[in-house]
Amino acid sequence: IIASLITCTNFSVFSQVSTTFQQSAASINPAASSYKRCGTGVLPQQFETWLQTLQPVGGGKGGGDNSIETIFTIPVIVHIVHNNEAVNTPTALSGGNLNAAQVIDQINILNRDYNKKNPDTTSIPGVFKPVLGNMRINFCLAVVNPTGGIMPEPGIDRVNRVAKGWTASPYTQTYIDATIKPNSIWDPTRYFNIWVLDLGSSLLGYATFPNPGTTGLQGLSAPYGSPTTDGVVILNKSFGSVGTAVSNPPYDKGRTVVHETGHWVGLRHTWGDATCGDDYCNDTPTSNTSNFGCPAFPHVTCSNGPNGDMFMDYMDYVDDNCMEMFTKDQVYRAQLIMPNSILRYTLLTSTVCNLPSSTNDIGLSNIIAPTYSSVLNCNSYINPIVAITNFGTNVITSATFTYNLDGVATQTLAWAGNLAPGASNTVNIPQMNGVSNGTHAFNISILNPNSTADSFMGNNYSNQPFAITNGYTIAASGATTICSGSQATVTASGGATSYTWNPSAITGTSAVVNPASTTIYSVSGTYSNCVKIATVLVTVNLTPTLTANSTTICVGGTATLIASGAPTYSWSTTQTTSSIMVTPASNTTYTAYGINGTCVSSKTLMVTIGSSLGIVPIANPTAYCNGGSTTITASGASTYTWMPGNLNGSSISVNPSSSTTYTVSGTAATCTGSNSILITVNPNPTITATATNPTVCIPGPGTTLNGTGASTYTWQPGNLVGSAVVVTPASNITYTVVGSTAAGCTNTQNVSVIVNPKPTVNVATSTPTLCNGEIGTVFAVGATTYVWNPGNLSGSTVSVTPSSTTTYTVTGTTNGCSDIQTITIVVSPCTGLSSYAASNFQLSVYPNPFKDELNFKVSEEVRVSIYNAIGQLMKSETISRLGSISTSDLPNAVYFVQVKGANQTRVLKVIKN
Repeated sequence: IIASLITCTNFSVFSQVSTTFQQSAASINPAASSYKRCGTGVLPQQFETWLQTLQPVGGGKGGGDNSIETIFTIPVIVHIVHNNEAVNTPTALSGGNLNAAQVIDQINILNRDYNKKNPDTTSIPGVFKPVLGNMRINFCLAVVNPTGGIMPEPGIDRVNRVAKGWTASPYTQTYIDATIKPNSIWDPTRYFNIWVLDLGSSLLGYATFPNPGTTGLQGLSAPYGSPTTDGVVILNKSFGSVGTAVSNPPYDKGRTVVHETGHWVGLRHTWGDATCGDDYCNDTPTSNTSNFGCPAFPHVTCSNGPNGDMFMDYMDYVDDNCMEMFTKDQVYRAQLIMPNSILRYTLLTSTVCNLPSSTNDIGLSNIIAPTYSSVLNCNSYINPIVAITNFGTNVITSATFTYNLDGVATQTLAWAGNLAPGASNTVNIPQMNGVSNGTHAFNISILNPNSTADSFMGNNYSNQPFAITNGYTIAASGATTICSGSQATVTASGGATSYTWNPSAITGTSAVVNPASTTIYSVSGTYSNCVKIATVLVTVNLTPTLTANSTTICVGGTATLIASGAPTYSWSTTQTTSSIMVTPASNTTYTAYGINGTCVSSKTLMVTIGSSLGIVPIANPTAYCNGGSTTITASGASTYTWMPGNLNGSSISVNPSSSTTYTVSGTAATCTGSNSILITVNPNPTITATATNPTVCIPGPGTTLNGTGASTYTWQPGNLVGSAVVVTPASNITYTVVGSTAAGCTNTQNVSVIVNPKPTVNVATSTPTLCNGEIGTVFAVGATTYVWNPGNLSGSTVSVTPSSTTTYTVTGTTNGCSDIQTITIVVSPCTGLSSYAASNFQLSVYPNPFKDELNFKVSEEVRVSIYNAIGQLMKSETISRLGSISTSDLPNAVYFVQVKGANQTRVLKVIKN
């Protein structure tokens, strides 16, 4: 056994990249041949033996479908080792003294990837998406140093190697582990240590594995972490995705730290560090070796078709932008190791991320928009939104924002409000325009709370990388005024590659149009997958359609000539009124001109000398809707008679119900004459109004109101327009629709909608946790009828006997409206006894699950400590040989029992039910 331990614990730390494979990787991505992806050592088999003692024994690799699902918070300290250099600017592409913005960016990446919030999960092949896992690990920058002082830069320890007397970089792993780490490490039981420096041998990074401290393997050398070496080491050009990382593609997305932190929590490489090796996770396909670049899916090796390697896993060697996931078994493995490794579970209760109280302390909680690494398509602007928090004890009523893009053109915004201690709020920053295509950084800080100095400056700055693609603008010109029947040219400009004008669907930068009336032309400018619209107004002044009467008068008589159809008039007689009087001695031709702005039309008319009068009837209006009326006036005679109706007078009012021709006969002296005029009566529409769903539920999608029988429709309330409109009423309501025909005739109709509220269903159980085979009860309130699944059970209260942890769904219905809720009953195997035996130490803990008492049988006097799932100490007592601890005051939950003897310490998981 000793020989085996020596063999397994003296594995050298190596790059795990063969020369042959590096050459093939270079053909995929030339940068891959310049770096060794990872220098972390290989875990000995004793680690897997220890790990098997912490989990159920099963066939094959890993923990199967087990899921602990604990949320861990890990405090981080970043040791930036530099060569006596000034601090980099946020956008510096070189230099070893990294800016705080680059550190914050890397922590954001860790929190995104370890909580399954990375947007590139959409690129994971569909066959692998079902095993996508969520580590549920949060990383926070420490704000308190080891002596309790507040740090000027959260989570950053700037280490001047010149002042330390260390040799110049680049550094080997041997020098780092023997000199740099022991002389700069912060207590690894309180801080997750990350060193960022210039590495030798073109290495990107390496990590230490969790030391299985309580198993008898204490004091083991690399690859395990120790109080002087535990942590992660990263090349300063592969840290984060901004600053110096920008100069180092394809390792410029912060995934080196994600990969090495995966080792730090206990994960192996996906190929098991051997040809077709084992990483002890069931849901990662067996792979021949590491992958580089961005392989095409599927990449089949080790007879793992048809799906091939899971090369997009964070624990492979592909480029940063191709790493996208952890699996559920990797999550289970890490979550099993974290509370059982001596240098991991102590971190879970560290408070170094908590600030001491202060008076005026305002800070940036996070940047809401633009989102992390978001790509803003089509728009050349951003609308920033930030969240602020009052971390102090005073109410904050004012502060000052300073912000910029890419470090230039800094702007200032005065904020006023009322932010109570501990409260948070969102603030909309004014729109930032003219953002060019490409990658950018939005930088913002908040200062001067209550017009005083901020008592803690560690939370006042943040930045967010994002990208603009296809940002462009378009404009339309050619606004003009034309006469009807004429043409106009409209023109588009801007950054689009193609344009389409509507109406008429004319394509091209320019379009020749001839609208019949004033029209807004819209142009759709397309660039790549983006479409933007601009408009231009073409005003059409109508060329008048002129009407003028010819007439016949008696000798010596006077004729009245009338023109209509234009705003202004001009006659060949030089008169400018719509009606003129002439007394020609013989037959005479006259010309009337109708004028509308610059638009002119003409009409020629004749005055004839004869024995007949020229009688002119005029109606106002000549057409109306059924139920209306009109007035008809005649001129050209002295007396008048109208038919039908045998009415007398120069002017009559009539209201026929259908279109009618009226004839007027007139006399003057010895002359007579007659003329006719048509009065057009347009019918009113017959309107029908219906609702697609006359009864609706709220909240819900509402219903569609439908109108027929007219050309246009307007609905009230809401002033909604269209033959079909969607409404979402909050209560019973009657809608009225006004339907209009093309002639302008209207009618109305009503339709009613009944609104029923959706029920609010609440669910509960008196048996949230069961042993296998026990009967449980779930019940619901808030509705009239209920259906439960699985099982298709009816009733507000039902009994269930799940054989495994089950989520029950209940559908509650009242008046046809439903609400759906779920509740989970946890089923435990309730095995009864947890025990451990060694040659010099025996331990039994029972029953398991337990209720009001937990019993112990040990071979020596021990100290028993009970912790909850997040590491809080709940009880601690000393027991000799036989004893028990009262647990009646503990809530039902999963607990970890630490039994510590003179030479042995054992941690067991128990369940209170």
